[in-house]
Amino acid sequence: MTTRKIQKNDATSDKKEEKSEKKTEVPEIPLLIADFMGKLLNQEKYCDVEFIVGSADADGTSANLKKFKAHKLVLAAHSPLFETMLYGYSSQEIPITSENLIQVQMKDSNPEAFDALLKAIYTDKIEVNDDNLEQLSVVGKKYQIEKIQLACATYMEQGITVKNVCQMFESAVKLLGDDKFGFQFIRENTEDILKSDAFLKLPQKRLEVLLADDKLGTDESLLFEAVIKWGKAECKRQGIQSNLVGLKTILKDILLLIRFPTMDLGEIATSVGPSK
Repeated sequence: MTTRKIQKNDATSDKKEEKSEKKTEVPEIPLLIADFMGKLLNQEKYCDVEFIVGSADADGTSANLKKFKAHKLVLAAHSPLFETMLYGYSSQEIPITSENLIQVQMKDSNPEAFDALLKAIYTDKIEVNDDNLEQLSVVGKKYQIEKIQLACATYMEQGITVKNVCQMFESAVKLLGDDKFGFQFIRENTEDILKSDAFLKLPQKRLEVLLADDKLGTDESLLFEAVIKWGKAECKRQGIQSNLVGLKTILKDILLLIRFPTMDLGEIATSVGPSK
């Protein structure tokens, strides 16, 4: 009997331990601080700084101006520049609004890019696309927000397409300090890129860098035809007639980069001849 009692007690003890273990199995609830910070920004709660971003139009209207409310501590924690801007001033140096917010004018910033900057700081969500890439890169670099700079650099490296490669090839000099960015992609997709509208918008200096490359994957005659189309587009941008005189003026330095000796007589007759 004694043995049975011990076994029963052991069984009861096991059940209690099971119950105890079950009580401690509390489901994990993720504490997403970014969600709370996003609400804090959107609801404009407890803000202590107001930014007036953009510049007035030529006629004095404020269509390009936008106001943003934020929190000094949050911004200063993310950016040394914001820290200096928002905490390194005396009360006489910066205006205070009726809501007791310090007011900061930012005439050289783009409102859409600054809005994306705040969202990135508060929520860690960064939406980079072809339209905002350059402006977002500029504000990320200016305010020393590393996650924005990294997101833009990653987008440029992974999001390159025939449609946007010319824009990235142009922007990479200023944004990344890389004047050869995208060259491998350009070499592999040269003919498609030459047919794109973006190619016609390349600045002359970037076009010259591209033409100087000797590994472009296309015939020289197709490259020459694309250069003529670019020349006509540039004539239009500069208000010059796209006739023989206009094209000679625009293309005088660029044509030196076309390798005419590599073109056979037939190509010269059909491509070069009609363009003279």
